[in-house]
Amino acid sequence: MFYEALDKYGDLIALGFKRQDKWEHISYSQYYLLARRAAKGFLKLGLKQAHSVAILGFNSPEWFFSAVGTVFAGGIVTGIYTTSSPEACQYIAYDCCANVIMVDTQKQLEKILKIWKQLPHLKAVVIYKEPPPNKMANVYTMEEFMELGNEVPEEALDAIIDTQQPNQCCVLVYTSGTTGNPKGVMLSQDNITWTARYGSQAGDIRPAEVQQEVVVSYLPLSHIAAQIYDLWTGIQWGAQVCFAEPDALKGSLVNTLREVEPTSHMGEDHGAHPGGGGSVWLHPAKDAAVGHVGDLGAEPHLPRQRPEALHNQTGRLPGASQGSPGTGICQVSKELLWSGPHDGRDTALLPGSQHPLVCGLRPQ
Repeated sequence: MFYEALDKYGDLIALGFKRQDKWEHISYSQYYLLARRAAKGFLKLGLKQAHSVAILGFNSPEWFFSAVGTVFAGGIVTGIYTTSSPEACQYIAYDCCANVIMVDTQKQLEKILKIWKQLPHLKAVVIYKEPPPNKMANVYTMEEFMELGNEVPEEALDAIIDTQQPNQCCVLVYTSGTTGNPKGVMLSQDNITWTARYGSQAGDIRPAEVQQEVVVSYLPLSHIAAQIYDLWTGIQWGAQVCFAEPDALKGSLVNTLREVEPTSHMGEDHGAHPGGGGSVWLHPAKDAAVGHVGDLGAEPHLPRQRPEALHNQTGRLPGASQGSPGTGICQVSKELLWSGPHDGRDTALLPGSQHPLVCGLRPQ
């Protein structure tokens, strides 16, 4: 899948991120090379086939190319929620046989240092947003880690890639919100590639040959919805994925949406029904006026297909007002097009109508 993306979209922007208040970008060609360097770094650190690289950090380019590099190296990508306690991290890292753990900050590093002795498979930790407080054995900065990969021949990595099989597990997603300990769900390579290709039809995601989609990555990548939509579907169709700030759900997401102007956006509602909610992908209808998100106002001001936001964490749609709190029902005041993931069909949301914000619910 990545090879095809490289051939078709190599020069296009793949990832957008903010450094010191300025947006920077990585092309698909650069993305691929960074993933290969990460893969060789993992091999140098002793990643064994069918063992995991656990990633404990907020959405970022490092999360992405570490994940792709893990798959290239024959390992299994395992995301850990950033809100996890040291004990929860220990359970998942032990259960997935993590050889390497990637962390973004000193706060996350401290969690792993507390539990390292209970992780017999763990060989190294890489910290990629902040430097470690002091020099520690087997703890590497991102720069040191990427340099390690220079010692592994390209041919050695190519040989590992060539031996991989479609039914080989490449991602573990641990459940949240279930009773007892989290359960690891295995996703094979053909599961990921099929879902990225066909599941995205529910959201009317278009290939970059038609129009490059712009997506904001803000939901936890340790959850299957965000990982499929942001990471793997992005590669499949050559989307430009821009990363929100770590405090996105505390209010900064709106600023990111203003700056990026996504063409496609996914939101989730976890409390609307006993099943725990679901996801919606949204696009403006062809001639629909698209307004602001939330309480920013309702006057349309952006070009079609460049909505400032299509759904936000408060459960509102542009041109729609929230109904009863917690019901997941919205009142539509401007025509919108909703693609429901449960059936993949486009539904026009007409002015004056009410609609659910989660797949599987019926309009009330």
